[in-house]
Amino acid sequence: MNRAVAAGIVVTAAVLVGAACAQAETAYLRRTVPSDTETMIGIGARFDKACRSVGLFEVLLDEPPQHGSVCMLAGSVRPTRLFAGSGTKCLGQPMPGVQIMYRSDPGYAGRDTLRYTLKSPRISKPHQFTIEVRATSKIEGGRRLDVEQPRQSPGPMPTCVALTS
Repeated sequence: MNRAVAAGIVVTAAVLVGAACAQAETAYLRRTVPSDTETMIGIGARFDKACRSVGLFEVLLDEPPQHGSVCMLAGSVRPTRLFAGSGTKCLGQPMPGVQIMYRSDPGYAGRDTLRYTLKSPRISKPHQFTIEVRATSKIEGGRRLDVEQPRQSPGPMPTCVALTS
């Protein structure tokens, strides 16, 4: 691995920097989110030792959520923690990256899970999320609307699209 380049991953409050392995251990993460509200559940950033972006991660959806949807946005992120590497001086600095966004089905409350992988030319970092969706109205937990939402398929994570009216 070129010592001048360190790759970084930030997920929720975690970063993976400069690992020279083909497959890393799965990161197991938990979040509590409000129902039917777009919520950022993770971020990813790749940067060199000078804190400059070295490109965006490819994000693969390995196991889609059963009670919601997930998408990614390119934007500014702030790494907060390193899993590996020596890029601690870059922590907290804004830099280009990806944001992973989750939204439950309308009216759903309960548990949801999803798995995705952040990939770069030198690393593949799987993430597994357990998401507790809390009701935002008088709907009891574990219920959702009668309208069946189409489920996402495994593969490249879709890019978030803005709602228009």
